[in-house]
Amino acid sequence: MKRFQRVNHFPAMMGITKKSQLAQLLKKMKDMYPQDFNFFPKSWNVPTQLQRLKTDMAEAKRKQKTPNDRAMYIVKPSDMAQGKGIFFATEYEQVVKALHIENGKMPMPVQQSAKKQA
Repeated sequence: MKRFQRVNHFPAMMGITKKSQLAQLLKKMKDMYPQDFNFFPKSWNVPTQLQRLKTDMAEAKRKQKTPNDRAMYIVKPSDMAQGKGIFFATEYEQVVKALHIENGKMPMPVQQSAKKQA
């Protein structure tokens, strides 16, 4: 490193700096310590967990009481930063379309958005 250079990445930190890997690690910790790791929303990494997401989205839709009560999901492309590429989805097809645009090359975390508090 040259004298004027600064370090902004640390070795072996990809496990917590990549959104998809962080979601996987948090899920593992939640499975091991459910009481301590209940602070983050339900998450899926697609395409790996695409079928599970489809099932869970269908279940949420069945539980929906009014059109305004629909579940909202936030989709976060793994290889982008600063909020680029992030969007909200209410339908499974929206997630699939984004996956095709990304060519399924990187896992994309999808999280169930928190419900609006009255």
